[in-house]
This record gives sequence, structure tokens and C-alpha cells, in this order.
Amino acid sequence: MGEGKLTDIADRKVQFGDLKAELLIETSGREAAHRRILVLRTYSKLAINLTSFFIICTSIIALVFADRLTVTGITVLGCATIFATIYSMIVDNLENSKNYSEKSFRMEKSAAAMRCLYDEINHMEAPKNDSELRRIVDEKNSIVSRYGLIDSITDSEYAQWLNREKLDGLDIPHPDISNADKKYRNSRFSVFWVYLIFPIILLIGSFYFVINFAINSV
Repeated sequence: MGEGKLTDIADRKVQFGDLKAELLIETSGREAAHRRILVLRTYSKLAINLTSFFIICTSIIALVFADRLTVTGITVLGCATIFATIYSMIVDNLENSKNYSEKSFRMEKSAAAMRCLYDEINHMEAPKNDSELRRIVDEKNSIVSRYGLIDSITDSEYAQWLNREKLDGLDIPHPDISNADKKYRNSRFSVFWVYLIFPIILLIGSFYFVINFAINSV
């Protein structure tokens, strides 16, 4: 076998290893993106439901304690209701513009497709010819073209961190991703305070003010 032939085989094995690593990251990154987006979608829905609940409660208070509310209490309830309504509208519009459901669907479907392709390549020897290698590359590119790129660089870095031992086994160099797990967790809960804690504080604080300061004690 000639030296050129041996070089071709060696190059093909390197390309095969690189492709396997790419498919591994694509699969794991899209799965991570799917999970992260589901969490964000859940929080956004909870935020909207909490503000809606707050508006209902303030309306009930205004009816039940109508004869005991001071002018200050009526003003506070009215302002709090208006503020909560505006807040709910802003959150609703912002979250709808992010298309969480569509993104989650695309990441889930593309992750499943990438997983099938990765399982296929993971159980085969290095391709004997370039056409087999090109077929796999074309299928991968087709999935990316159909469903788009991984939603966030955070998802890709987390996928590298999650599969760092497999990447090392494939001799694939990767950047420092020691904090990728922490960044991924933070990205999942980035809206936690604004979308959950803030509405709860608003709800409790307003009730406390009304009960203690706005209602006449007779």
C-alpha cells in the first residue's frame, strides 16, 4: 500500500473522529437547550399566572372590604392593580417574542435526529471512502439547516463539559470549560427572581400594606 493511500486513511480517521465529536456536541447541546428553554417557559407562564392571581385578589379585597378601605387603601389597590396589569402585559409580550415553544420543539426534534446520526457513526469503523464521510456530513448539515443552530453558546459549552471525558478519548482539544456547568445552571434560572420572586413580593407586600395600613379598624 502506497504512502499516499496510508495518508488518506489516516486523514479520514482524523476527520471521522472530528465528525463524531461534532455530532456528540450537537446532540448533547441541543438536548441541554431543550431542557433550559422548558424551564424558562415554565417560569414565564408562572409569572403571568401570579400577576393575574394578584389582580384577582386585589379585586376581591376591594369588594369584600369596600366599607373599610381608606382613601389611601383604594389608591394603593388601584395603583397596584394597574402596575400588575402593565407588568403582566410586558412579560407576556416579551416571552411571546422569544418563542419558547417553537425553540423547544426545534431543539427537541433536532437533538433526536442528531442522536440517531451519532449512534450510527458511533457503531461503525472509520469510513473506507470519502463518499461515506460526505454523506454523514451532509445529513448533519441538513439537520442544522432545517432546525437551526444550538440555541446558545452556553448550551454548547455545557455539552462539552458534560462529555469532556469522551472528547478527551477522541483526542479532541477543547477550551477551558470548568465553569460551564455553573453558567448553564445560572442561565436556566436567570429569570427566576424577576418572574417569580418579584410577583410574590408584590403580592405579599401589597396585602400586608392594605391589611395593616389601608383598612380602618372599627
